[in-house]
Amino acid sequence: MNTRTSLPKRSLSRLLSWPSVGLWLAYLVAFSISHEIARIWGGAYFFSLWYPAAGIRFAFLWRYGARWTFLIAAAELLAQSLLWTVIEHQVVSPRMAVDIILPSLTSGGVIAAIRYESRRNPSELAIAPLPLGLAAILTPTFTALVRGGWEWVSSHYDASATFLPTSIFLLGDMLGILIVAPFLLWLSEGKGRWGELRLSWPDLRQAALVFALGWSLALLLPDLRLMPIMLSMTWLGLRYGSKGAWIAIILSSGVTLFWSAKVPDIPTQIGLHIGLAVAAVSAYLAGSYTDAQQAAREIIARRDRLLFQAERLKTLRAMSVAVIHEISQPLSTLAIESRHLAAISRNDTEIAGSAALIARKVETLSTTIRRLRRFGGRAVDEPSPLSLGLLLSEVVKLAIGETGQKLDRAQLIVPATDVFVVGQEIELTQAFLNLVRNAMSASPTRPITILLSSNAQGASIMIANPHANVVSDSGGFGVGSLIARAIIMAHGGTLIRKDGRDGLIRHEVCLPIIETPHE
Repeated sequence: MNTRTSLPKRSLSRLLSWPSVGLWLAYLVAFSISHEIARIWGGAYFFSLWYPAAGIRFAFLWRYGARWTFLIAAAELLAQSLLWTVIEHQVVSPRMAVDIILPSLTSGGVIAAIRYESRRNPSELAIAPLPLGLAAILTPTFTALVRGGWEWVSSHYDASATFLPTSIFLLGDMLGILIVAPFLLWLSEGKGRWGELRLSWPDLRQAALVFALGWSLALLLPDLRLMPIMLSMTWLGLRYGSKGAWIAIILSSGVTLFWSAKVPDIPTQIGLHIGLAVAAVSAYLAGSYTDAQQAAREIIARRDRLLFQAERLKTLRAMSVAVIHEISQPLSTLAIESRHLAAISRNDTEIAGSAALIARKVETLSTTIRRLRRFGGRAVDEPSPLSLGLLLSEVVKLAIGETGQKLDRAQLIVPATDVFVVGQEIELTQAFLNLVRNAMSASPTRPITILLSSNAQGASIMIANPHANVVSDSGGFGVGSLIARAIIMAHGGTLIRKDGRDGLIRHEVCLPIIETPHE
């Protein structure tokens, strides 16, 4: 309960701090100046076809948050009351006060709703800066609707009230936002962001040509009005983003506003400003869409890099586990031989002590390696569906590569239908690699056969090698076979050796199978 009540107090104290008061006074001055500038395009009962104060209001609320809405409304009410008193020598009536605060309240509500929706629904359309483009269009639209509705109600209940069309408020606010707000927001981001707008000479020449072509068609073909300008500005927005669209809007606005300021006919002014507003809306939405697409591509590229790094880490993890398996086998052999040496050297205490010391050191090193294997998670060590055909082919490649012999030294026979088991890939690879190594060592000059088959009881892998008449002593103690047997038994299988009368030694592995996994 205390946490909930402390948050509004903290926000209120932050708004009433000295930096916030200075920011509020700066807004008061900027709003007053831009409000008076709008009189150039104003008419009776003060309306303006270009209202830059709306752009300052929008940029301030978007930059500092909708929590400033009521303070902004108070600043605008104070500014217009003072200006109305000083210039017109009249007092602001309650109805005029409502006219003044309605736009700021509506703008704050629309911005708050768009910000909330973009946080609640982070879809592709919520990728910045598309919410900014949508807010720049929706804010003057809702402001004009609310203000126009209030004017309509007032004119029905007050005969002296003047009713102005909703399009008057829409044009002034929309042009004010699209022309002024982007510059202020980009300026608040830092000077370094403007480096994104640097264009090469061919791009600059192309942009100038398209812009000049649009204005030329509009002037040569007056029946088309500002349609060519809208098309050229939209193309510039799609090609160069929101900053390119804003420059096109500024150039077109400079021509149109200067032209309309010299025209005394209000309908002609409205027509020019309507065409400019339509072109500006189309260009800015196109530029915002391009920026959003660029941001989405950057996000996807960053995710791809992270996935690539994760895949590399996974591969390194698998390689480290394989290396650890390779190290574990000679360590186990060394431990067994050390203990055997200690057992047969009872008469020589020095040799027995050294052998026992070696055995203890090897055991400590083995424990360290087992801990190293568990380091970094168990994702690689978790059992998963494995294709025995692919696994055995990799085992053959490894065995042939280690010995440097020809590929015909090991003949692999697999069925047409693949066979799948559940197991730990590194461990099963190590087990079959030990068996294939032993078979190749037992028959150094003749090829061996690896036969994979399956039935209802499970998968059968038979490794057969001819019995050599003279077998060279490899110096081992049969640890590889013991490790292979332990791994296969841990996977629910069996390992049986059979010496046939045909001179073949067969090691037959049986493993439980699973159905073909579907992705």
